[in-house]
Amino acid sequence: SDADSDSDADSDSDADSGSPVSGIVDFYYNVNACPACSDPVSPLVDVSASVRMHSPVAGSWLSWLPDMGNCVRDPVRTPLAASGQDLGSTAQLTGAGAASINMSLDTTTNTYKATGLPMESFVSGVGYTLSFPAEGISHSDALLTPGGFDALEPVGILDSDHLGAFSQAISAESAVFTWAPVATSDGLVISLMMYDSVSSAFVGEVLCWAADTGIFVVDPSYFYSPVPFYEGDLMFIGIHRYRETLTINPVDGGVLQAVAKKGAIGTGVLVP
Repeated sequence: SDADSDSDADSDSDADSGSPVSGIVDFYYNVNACPACSDPVSPLVDVSASVRMHSPVAGSWLSWLPDMGNCVRDPVRTPLAASGQDLGSTAQLTGAGAASINMSLDTTTNTYKATGLPMESFVSGVGYTLSFPAEGISHSDALLTPGGFDALEPVGILDSDHLGAFSQAISAESAVFTWAPVATSDGLVISLMMYDSVSSAFVGEVLCWAADTGIFVVDPSYFYSPVPFYEGDLMFIGIHRYRETLTINPVDGGVLQAVAKKGAIGTGVLVP
């Protein structure tokens, strides 16, 4: 996944306006509440990492995020740079107390990737060093991870029973999500992926960028416009803390943008 990444995540992003971005580090930790609900079946815990060091480009890998506290319908996640640089066959991410991550170069896009990583690879609230052994590059605190969750509600979205999945009612008039603890990230991306209950066809997404305050209410208008969703539509609900780190790229002196995400994907059903 192309650095499934976002927009000016916090005030640190002001660096974007000064120097062009010339690299992205994407680190993802996700719990699939109902692995059997997707086809093919998902792993219970999905941990992946990728790095793309690229030519300098003005902008942000998170430009698709709405402003803090707002939502958007059907965002288009356009990569800031389609291909990267070859800096040797492997790249590494190492963090205190974490299992070391070795990413292999995918030469089709010159992107370093590692998927199916052990849970122990992702430790919350620590800094990771990015290394390119062939180049002798070691860049400390290139990426900082957010905290995790002790609570996430409505708790029914996390139902792991295939028969009980898609039963948590999410009201278009009062779609409220709460979590704890608070203030361990730059913000939360809440993604509601909507599917027709009869055909299972994908019908759209509501994506919100929420302050890490413990509660977010989706404005009802996003369920009605531009095209209304329908009562009974099924949804996959992704809730992930994001933490963005901006550092000086050790390769070219530009901005290295790193985004670490931790959260879960659950299920629900739309009601009025």
